[in-house]
Amino acid sequence: MSNKFMVNKDVSNKAIKAIELWVKEIVVDHRFCPFAKLPFEQQRIAYRVANIASRMDIDSSLVLALSELDECIGELQNQQAIDTTLLIFPDSFFDFEQFLILLDYSEEFLEASNLTEEFQLAHFHPDYCFAGVDSDAAENFTNRAPFPVLHLLRQSSVSAGLDSISSPESIPDRNIRYANAKGSEFWQQALSKINEKVNEEGGL
Repeated sequence: MSNKFMVNKDVSNKAIKAIELWVKEIVVDHRFCPFAKLPFEQQRIAYRVANIASRMDIDSSLVLALSELDECIGELQNQQAIDTTLLIFPDSFFDFEQFLILLDYSEEFLEASNLTEEFQLAHFHPDYCFAGVDSDAAENFTNRAPFPVLHLLRQSSVSAGLDSISSPESIPDRNIRYANAKGSEFWQQALSKINEKVNEEGGL
């Protein structure tokens, strides 16, 4: 692939740092995912950057994204020490509607590959917005991250995590109530602080 379509290594490294901080300071510390703490502390989360530049057209980006996802699946199948993978897009899919297209294609890929009993996908985006919810609503921050992210999870790990807590079905409602109580400004500042920390260590 031509270098002009590759993600800068510096951008890649800092995107990983930003997502690592987001997992710790947003997802774990605010308990948006109550069973994320253990794999984070045990360093069993893999952070992978999709090498897709913004100058690429959407069709080419989708093809490469599915190829990257397929490689993530292979790594999880071959490395049991890794519990879950965050596939980060630091230079592509910033348009939320295009990201949702990627999500649809990715879920169809899992189904067509007969992998839905082994893996599932979660997703996060800087402009994430729940259907029927105002874009400024604080609850959207339960799924907002510094960069677009596809989260590949083992079904076995999800099941074990859900079994480890009481009333797991209440997690989404709890997160929405908690996020709304804090307010949008709180979450925006929290994400801004993450970017500031990364900037201090070399800049995004």
